[in-house]
Amino acid sequence: MNGFSPRRPIVIYGFLILLSLALIVVGRSGPVTEMRNGIRFALGPVQEVLAGGADGVSSLLGAFTEIDQLRKENRSLADQVARLEQQIAQLDVLRAENDRLSSLLGTRKALDYESVAANVVQRSPSAFERLVSIDRGSEAGIEVNDAVLAPGGALVGMITEVFDGGATVRLLSDTRSLVIGVDVATNATGEVTGDLSQPLKLEKVAATDKISVGDTVTTAGQLVDGVKSILPRSLLIGTIVDVLDPEDFTRSGRIIPAVDLDRLESVLVVTGYEGPRTRPAGDATPPPEPDVTDAPTEPT
Repeated sequence: MNGFSPRRPIVIYGFLILLSLALIVVGRSGPVTEMRNGIRFALGPVQEVLAGGADGVSSLLGAFTEIDQLRKENRSLADQVARLEQQIAQLDVLRAENDRLSSLLGTRKALDYESVAANVVQRSPSAFERLVSIDRGSEAGIEVNDAVLAPGGALVGMITEVFDGGATVRLLSDTRSLVIGVDVATNATGEVTGDLSQPLKLEKVAATDKISVGDTVTTAGQLVDGVKSILPRSLLIGTIVDVLDPEDFTRSGRIIPAVDLDRLESVLVVTGYEGPRTRPAGDATPPPEPDVTDAPTEPT
């Protein structure tokens, strides 16, 4: 009769213990150790490659992170530079505006007559005339034929039209402009007329008078045909740059204006100048007006 023997588990347990001891002994033997070392040596490069690959991946990921951080910092710095450049540009504009206003103020103080500061708001679109519009007009006391000066005090033109809140200036470079100029060095006088983008013309100077390159020309303060008012004397016009040979008992030359007439931004309009009045032809004393009280009365 088959039955369960209590010795069988004991035998199996003992066998397992013996097998374990045998494996421990075998595992510590020389051949097995050498085999393990060989396997470890063969797998060493692979482990190093795998370890290096892991380090490379980590380094690559770190490099990408640093590059992204640098890009962010670069964008931030670029924004800061752009803001600083805008601030510098704005400061330059304010400095230029301050210099312009200071020059205008200094010129106004140096003038012996009243003046009004104005800004140039428009230029003539035509290539055949030189006109500019300013933002002050009759409300500021500006009148036709008033002299118009640059911030430094040089003459740039005259008022030709006036409205409420604005006026038109005919520049010296306009071909219709006519001013009597005088050579400061020789006191020779002549007509100064415009020639658009070319230097101003100096014409009708007496052949006996002398003008030279480099001489300064200012306003002579004399009447011009067709113009009721006269310009103040000694307003700077420009410098003689060319002198032509005498022709028909007169000589002529060319004048570079003291300021760039095509780049005016602000001006001073002379409003308080009263030129000398000319005497009427004939008797300087007009006859007395008749006394209306002595006139005979008609019967009613």
